[in-house]
Amino acid sequence: MTQITWKNSYSVNIPSIDEQHKELITVLNELYEASKNGMAQTILAAILEKLTKYSITHFQYEENLMEKHG
Repeated sequence: MTQITWKNSYSVNIPSIDEQHKELITVLNELYEASKNGMAQTILAAILEKLTKYSITHFQYEENLMEKHG
């Protein structure tokens, strides 16, 4: 497994959404780094909580944008 690197092909061409997607990639890379360094068990719960909270916020934002713009 390798770290995820943002590529322009991932872009949805909505800057606020792209920035949120980049943040999600950052959190996933934190988990990767922890796993690579043998620390995954130590910080897994914290990273999963962060990922869960951020995902909820992100998807609510996307849903609101979709409703607003039809």
